[in-house]
Amino acid sequence: MAYRSFQLLLLYAVTTFFALCGCNGEESDDQSETQRKNAIQQSEDISTNAPSVIEPVADDDPESVKQIEDMYGEYKTNDDGNVTFVDFTGAFGESVDLSIMAGLPSVEHLIVIGKSVTGDDALENLSELTRLRTLNVSESGVTNEGMQHLAKIKSLEDINLQRTNITDAGLKTLLEIPSLKRLRLVRCKITDEGLSFLKDRTNLEMLDVKECIGVSDEGLANLVDLKRLRFLRVWGSKISDAGLKHIEGLSELRSLGLDNTTVTDEGMKSVGKLTKLSDLKMYETYVTGDGLAHLTDLKLLKQLVLRGTKVTDNGLEHLAALSSLQLLDLSETQVGDAG
Repeated sequence: MAYRSFQLLLLYAVTTFFALCGCNGEESDDQSETQRKNAIQQSEDISTNAPSVIEPVADDDPESVKQIEDMYGEYKTNDDGNVTFVDFTGAFGESVDLSIMAGLPSVEHLIVIGKSVTGDDALENLSELTRLRTLNVSESGVTNEGMQHLAKIKSLEDINLQRTNITDAGLKTLLEIPSLKRLRLVRCKITDEGLSFLKDRTNLEMLDVKECIGVSDEGLANLVDLKRLRFLRVWGSKISDAGLKHIEGLSELRSLGLDNTTVTDEGMKSVGKLTKLSDLKMYETYVTGDGLAHLTDLKLLKQLVLRGTKVTDNGLEHLAALSSLQLLDLSETQVGDAG
């Protein structure tokens, strides 16, 4: 029953996501919509990542399992009947007593967002979860102090801290976790100094620093050796063509977000070298049709967002070379019927 409830919740969330914001729209500032998107993204990653080989732990405490539903949570169990996935998105901001996690030692994935996280002290209840691999505490009031508790979870691979008060110091603390390889830091207080702490994290696969206004071209220089990076999203006027030169050698990149940057056609020369890209978003950049000529080698590109760019009818012929392209967003451009 719990597994079926989880399936229905996930199906509803995905349907709502596409109905409300589309698959390529600009991220909304509406808090509830953002929370749904966080949970969906976390669920998608969970479904595609195989669990690690880990040591046996005790069975679940039945009372702890019961309290998940009492606090409007959903859960999923493994073949042994122990809870491995918990999602408190349904609490809708009601506080969640995370002390129950002591009775759920098999949990690998946890979503508890917004006001459901009562503060940094609540995170201490997670420090003994030796199997926890993904954690979403986005939109909550957690701070750098709470990262001291999370740094004890040496199994953690993926963390979502979107719209929290985490700074460079908190990121540095988190990086004490050697297995951490996916960082979702949208609208955190991360700067170029924070990116300098990533310089030697060669296992990093995902870095999302959208709306981190302290990140600039200088910070991107620290990513040059992160050859396993598959997802990168940066943002803002401090990112220019010069910054893209630092990442043109990241040959494993599949997804690149450059929204609201000052990138121009010159920067497309660097982007065109990332031949494994399947998703490229450049909302409100300075790219024109001439810049598209540098993207013709992106044969795996499936989604291309040029919304709000300087693209016109001229240059669109270059997109004919993108044989895998499935989605093209030219809204808010000067492209007409001729294009």
